[in-house]
Amino acid sequence: MKRTFAHRVSAVTMAFTAILAGVALYCFLQRQGAYTLGGLLAMAVAVMAVERTVHTAYVLTDEGVLHVVRGRFARSIDIPVAEITRIRQRHTLLHMVRYVLIEYGAGHAAAVKPADEAHFISEIKKIQHRYDENEKETILPGSSPDDDGFAGDGSAH
Repeated sequence: MKRTFAHRVSAVTMAFTAILAGVALYCFLQRQGAYTLGGLLAMAVAVMAVERTVHTAYVLTDEGVLHVVRGRFARSIDIPVAEITRIRQRHTLLHMVRYVLIEYGAGHAAAVKPADEAHFISEIKKIQHRYDENEKETILPGSSPDDDGFAGDGSAH
């Protein structure tokens, strides 16, 4: 079963988009060549910000993969839940925006802003717990994971 978590829209994102729209409107009202180009650029950035905000989602699959989809114009990230080493709730400078920092693999990190942070983190931990239990079940009782099945004297176990 897939679990999809929505992206949380922050006040900073809404303010940024509103400022860009205002700059675009101002530039269009000037009716001069350079202002028109500036207005088009501001409007394009505003549209991309809205599109990214609306179409961002975080999908947890039963296969143990977190798909981070960041809109149509950005590349998606696939994070194996088994490779996640740390999950921390963080704040930006001046505590204006909260986010969840996911550290995984060999020095990789991804910042996400799910609407329900606590539930998102608990679902990841549940999948990690299931994965850890499955790993323990695959190891035979009485053997270690690095045991190759041969005794040191050349005789088999």
